[in-house]
Amino acid sequence: MRQEPTNAVNEEAIAWFVRTHSDQRTLGDEDRFAQWLKQDARHAEAYAHVEKAWRVAGPDITARPLVGARRLGKNKRLWIRWRMSLAAVLVLVTMSAYLASDIGGIRTGTFVTSSGQLRTLRLADGSVITLNTRSAVTVNLARHVRLIRLTRGEARFQVAKDAARPFIVDADSAQVRAVGTVFDVRVAERRIAVTLVEGKVQITSAPLLGKVPEPTLLTTGERFSLDTVGGEHHIETVNLARASAWINQQLIFDATPLAMAVEEANRYLPAPIAIDDPSVRNIRVSGVVRAGNVASFVATLESSFPVQAVRHPDGSMGLVRRTGDGKR
Repeated sequence: MRQEPTNAVNEEAIAWFVRTHSDQRTLGDEDRFAQWLKQDARHAEAYAHVEKAWRVAGPDITARPLVGARRLGKNKRLWIRWRMSLAAVLVLVTMSAYLASDIGGIRTGTFVTSSGQLRTLRLADGSVITLNTRSAVTVNLARHVRLIRLTRGEARFQVAKDAARPFIVDADSAQVRAVGTVFDVRVAERRIAVTLVEGKVQITSAPLLGKVPEPTLLTTGERFSLDTVGGEHHIETVNLARASAWINQQLIFDATPLAMAVEEANRYLPAPIAIDDPSVRNIRVSGVVRAGNVASFVATLESSFPVQAVRHPDGSMGLVRRTGDGKR
C-alpha cells in the first residue's frame, strides 16, 4: 500500500529545498541530500511537491523585495539565516496551498534525478514520465504539441492518447513521435537508444552532412540505437523484461562482460566502482541485483565469479581477480 508523505517528511523536504538552493550549499550537503532522497520513496515525492509548489508561486516570491534587507546588510551571516528562514516559510505556505488544491498535473518545468533516484512525473494530459538515475527532462505541454526534452539519462514515457497533440521526445540527435504508447529513451555520451514497450513510434534522426534520414518506425520489442557521432543506427529485438528491469530498480545481467556490468551499476552509485585488474574486464557475469545497492552487486560478483573487491585508503572500491583463481 502506498504511503503518503507525513508532515515531518514534508518539513524535511522544505529544509532540503532551501538548503540546496542556498548560496551556502556545499558538496557535503549535496551528498547528504542524495542519501536522504534514497532513504524513503516518500522523500523524493515530498521534494517533488515542494519544487512544484515553488514553481507555482516562484515568480511572485523571488521578484518581491525582502523587507529589512538593507538593514541586515552589515551582518551577512544573520542575513543569510533570515533569508533562508523566510524562504522556508514561503515554501511551506505555498506548498500547503498547492496540496490543498489539485492543479491537475505538470504542464511545464525541468526535472532532474540524482544517482540512484527514480522519479515519477504525472503530466496534465494524463501521460506519465518515469525518470531513471541521473536524468534530466524538460516538459512543455502546448496547445498543439506535447514537447519533452530529455537532456541526459533515461526515462520511460507512458503517453496518453491525443491525436490532436502529438507527443514528441527531443533527445537532441533524434526525435521520437508518439500518440498513445509506452517507450524508453536513453541518452548516453555518444549514443541514443529508444526501446518500444507498447504501441508504435516514429523516430527521426538529425540531419548529417546535409542529408535528412528517412523516419524509422519501431514495433513492440524493438530497440533503435543511434551513434550520435557517426550517424549510424541499427534496430534489434530485445528482451523487454530485462530492458524494463530498471523500472523496478533492478539490474539484470545475462552473460554480460564485467566491464559493461560495472558501467551500468555505476550509473546508480554516488561513488563509482573501478576495475583495477584488466584481466577481469571480460569475465561474463549473470544475475539480478538491486540498482544502487553496492553491497548486493559486490556480493553477487564475489560469490559467483573469480572476482573480489578491494577498498582503497581514500574509500573508493576496485575489482581484481580473486587470489588463487586462474583466468577463465
